[in-house]
Amino acid sequence: MKQRIFLLIFATVIVQLLYAQGYIDLTKEKARKKLENSKAHNAGINILIEASDTTLSYLVRDKAVQNLDLLLFFDQKNRCYKEKKVLACDSCYQQFLDNILSDKYYRWTKINDSTYFSRFPYRIILDTRLAKAFTLELRRSDLTGGEYRKTVRLGL
Repeated sequence: MKQRIFLLIFATVIVQLLYAQGYIDLTKEKARKKLENSKAHNAGINILIEASDTTLSYLVRDKAVQNLDLLLFFDQKNRCYKEKKVLACDSCYQQFLDNILSDKYYRWTKINDSTYFSRFPYRIILDTRLAKAFTLELRRSDLTGGEYRKTVRLGL
């Protein structure tokens, strides 16, 4: 019973973050507002938002829920080019991954065991095999349109 309550609370905390690709190409200011709204929506949970010149961090640190780190990276134009989610448990990680991949809007194509590409206009790459366990990374692709399409075709 406690585990179900825990999962329900954790699901509530991350409801705003389930669509991981929601930050790519946002300006730092817009991303910060989105994170602040999520924090306000989950007012009973200890959430820290930290900023540096090139990053924003959304850190869930509460005894009632599992830890979650959402790290946003910004380029020189102040646009988010990479999101990294670090989760604390396998089931949380799997839930995030399943939610991302089930989003029909992006039509994810599996390229290999750990890499997925969204459909062309979005040019987002999802990487699941990173050095740290339970980590997902989404990033804007630097490939040209032709290279991106070719990679997706070869991945099918």
